[in-house]
Amino acid sequence: MNQDYDFQRRFHTIIRAMNYINLMEKTVRRMERRAQRNEATGRGHRNFVEMDQMVEHLRRMLTDLRTMTHARLEQEYRNLAENFDLYRPHGRDARQEDPMAQN
Repeated sequence: MNQDYDFQRRFHTIIRAMNYINLMEKTVRRMERRAQRNEATGRGHRNFVEMDQMVEHLRRMLTDLRTMTHARLEQEYRNLAENFDLYRPHGRDARQEDPMAQN
């Protein structure tokens, strides 16, 4: 039971991290669109090269975060599969052991 809870807690932490990464990616896209719009109209941020570099840096950072998060999620699933024998069929597909077959 405790093992189930630990996995659930780690799993939800990873999912929460992925949600934050999605939110940050949306924010970066919004920043990029705003910078392009300001550059086209000649308003807003004056140093467009700096802004582009910052957006690129944020994109690379988020890509790295996403890769690490996916790797961690895959590792947790592998651990779960090893600990709980997920690849063994369960439910209707599982073979019924016949107690009388031992004779």
